[in-house]
Amino acid sequence: MHYNVLRRSVKSGNKSVYRWYYSFIDPSTGIKKQHVIPVCHNRADAYAYIQTLPDLYRKVVLIKDICKDMFIPGSNHIERLEQHGKSITIETCMRHKRP
Repeated sequence: MHYNVLRRSVKSGNKSVYRWYYSFIDPSTGIKKQHVIPVCHNRADAYAYIQTLPDLYRKVVLIKDICKDMFIPGSNHIERLEQHGKSITIETCMRHKRP
């Protein structure tokens, strides 16, 4: 679990009320974010709520998953290389794409 639960006091009119928040570090930007937990009265409710939230980090990405479409004629990889001015022949594709 990559969420942190915290309680803060907030002024509401003349009195202080406590609100429950959860915080996390956004994996794409690296910025810490905090959000209020709706309808939460105690710590058990807060932890029950964050158990329903999705996992922040994706599963492990393997190199073979990234490279499965490389050096196949007509693939995105070859089109991207051609946009950068590189010319790839069929022989080059066959040499780099080992079975």
